[in-house]
This record gives sequence, C-alpha cells and structure tokens, in this order.
Amino acid sequence: MTVQEQSTLNEEKETGSTRVFFWLATIEMAKDHPFGAGAGAFQYYGPVYIPSHIHTGGSKNRAVHSTWFETLSEAGFLGLIFFCLMIWYTFKAFANVRKELWRQNDFINSALVLAIGSSFVTFIVCMSFINRMRAEVLYWLVALSACCLNMYVANSNENTTETSRLNDKRRYK
Repeated sequence: MTVQEQSTLNEEKETGSTRVFFWLATIEMAKDHPFGAGAGAFQYYGPVYIPSHIHTGGSKNRAVHSTWFETLSEAGFLGLIFFCLMIWYTFKAFANVRKELWRQNDFINSALVLAIGSSFVTFIVCMSFINRMRAEVLYWLVALSACCLNMYVANSNENTTETSRLNDKRRYK
C-alpha cells in the first residue's frame, strides 16, 4: 500500500517518486488496450491514466521511465511476452556459448563472451528505469549473442559431426 503514497514533492524528488505512479498508470492503460496502443502510447494516453493529484512537473505527457512498461503500453501483453522471451533467449545464448567455450578450454573467448554478456545484463538492469525499447545497443547485443552462438556452438557441433564422420569412414575401411 505504501507504493501508492506520495509525500510532499520538491524538484529533486519529482522523477523518482512519480515513476511508480507512471508504472501503475501503464498497467491500467494495458487493461484498456491489451494489444498495446502503438508507439508513444504512454505519452499520448498517460494524462488519462495518471491520477490528477499526482504532481508530474507541469505536464502529464511524460515518458513511463521503464522499458518493460513502455513495451506493455505500446505492444500490449503479447508484445511484452515476446520481448521477455527475446531477453531470456539472449541471456541463455550467452550462457550456452560460455559453457561450450569452457568445455573446449577456450578461456580467452569465454572472457570475451562474458564481457559481452555482462554488458547485456547491465543494459537490462538500466533499461528497467529508462525507456530504451528502441535503443540500437539492445538489438546489437541480441545480434551478438546469435553471432557468438553461431561461431562457437554451431561451428563446434559441425566440426564434431564432421570428425565423427571421418572416424566412421576410417573404421569401415
């Protein structure tokens, strides 16, 4: 219940203390627009859903201050599910690549993948408090996870298959 309480605001506390109200307003908006309301939806519809007693600094046409809630307001529940799946599979791709590199004792490339994966996790944490759904770096990191998966895991499986085929040919000669 303390989430919805608002203390006396001053200019320093405005953004941090009102952010929760923006998130709650987004949930209410998603109930009315379950498939999303399109790009810039919260800025457009926000004034309808933000309670009138909330001080937002002169304008209620504000950003929602969270990529998760931005995705919910713009793409709806289904869009949020797909967005979360993209994040989950990207994270799993980095983990699988590192596991394969450790299996191959390739610690240099494992450290490189760890650095890229760590930047992905850091970006995910940061985007929880700012609107970054359209940030290029998010999709670069997703693409890098696919590249790493292709370079280190898929090629490793192809090499393993090719080696086993060669061994089979030698065995039957």
